[in-house]
Amino acid sequence: MPHRRQSESPSLKQFKVGEKIRISMHGGKIVDAVIKAVLDTTHGLKYQVDFGKDQTATITERQVVRD
Repeated sequence: MPHRRQSESPSLKQFKVGEKIRISMHGGKIVDAVIKAVLDTTHGLKYQVDFGKDQTATITERQVVRD
């Protein structure tokens, strides 16, 4: 069986631009964010998000807080 990338797993949802999510920042702080771009890199999906007042970050899928 061929190796599947994490982003191809059926149990993981791929988020879309404009979607509101909650993310875990470095240090454990959880914030509300809006996805501005989806980046497909060789190391899996990353998201560029806006949060707070004029703040942005590039996060990995594992930083998305799932309910």
